[in-house]
Amino acid sequence: TLTALGVSNETAAALERYSLNGNDCIDFAVRVANALAPAGLQVPARSAVDTPRTYLEKLIAANP
Repeated sequence: TLTALGVSNETAAALERYSLNGNDCIDFAVRVANALAPAGLQVPARSAVDTPRTYLEKLIAANP
């Protein structure tokens, strides 16, 4: 991305990094669930120790 803007490869390699915070599968599930919340879907809070499986289990349990 940065090299397309004219930044050298060496500088771009040092500046670009992937951040999992805010870009993980649980965040994706929460965004999808929040889109359905107006229709009545209950969206549980995410904890710092939730794995994708445990969060989806919480989501399922909140919506019997």
